[in-house]
Amino acid sequence: MGQKKIVFLLSLLTLSSMHTYSQGLSTKELHWKKKEEIVNELYDSMNSFIKDTTPVIVKNNKTAFFEMDLSDWFNKIFKKNRIDKKLTLQKQKKQQETKDFLESHFVFSDTITEFVFFDKNKILEWGKNQVPFSSVYSRDVKTKNSTILILKVIGCSGLPCINIYIFKKKGRFWSLIMSSNAQIKEPFTINVDTNLEKILFKTKLGKIISELPYTALDNEF
Repeated sequence: MGQKKIVFLLSLLTLSSMHTYSQGLSTKELHWKKKEEIVNELYDSMNSFIKDTTPVIVKNNKTAFFEMDLSDWFNKIFKKNRIDKKLTLQKQKKQQETKDFLESHFVFSDTITEFVFFDKNKILEWGKNQVPFSSVYSRDVKTKNSTILILKVIGCSGLPCINIYIFKKKGRFWSLIMSSNAQIKEPFTINVDTNLEKILFKTKLGKIISELPYTALDNEF
């Protein structure tokens, strides 16, 4: 069998294996997004905010004009203008900060986009800003070929929001390779099974709600 044919068959096997993993990783509790999908979502969200030119306007209270005297009317108008201007400046400052963040954390190489951090501690800081009232938990995992950081973000009030981000060490930086939003009310833990070479997401009752084979992480399905 020729060398080109062998390489072609190996490529087909690799693609088939990745397709199998991508079909089997997601469950009703944990739906995993591929790297391209989540990175594009993050980029588009930040870029949309940066380009938003909508002025910040504070809504007036419902006091009727004829119920206010002239002094109240002037105070209301000028105070509102000051608040509008202050909030608009705050928005513009946040937009500039977001622009700086976007330019320093997204890497473009041909058609491939990477969302990266050069400091692992910065990943934890970033995670705290993903949902309101958040708590962040992280887990380091070493596969045969990769160093992985799993970030679990729990937040919101009432029904909890649970986001999971998986970063992979690539040279000098950490690259986001997949993520998930957990649709589950009961707590779950992240367990590493070195014998099976899998990362298991299990509830306290032992139910496995998702599993990630090392191969999927190494191949970035």
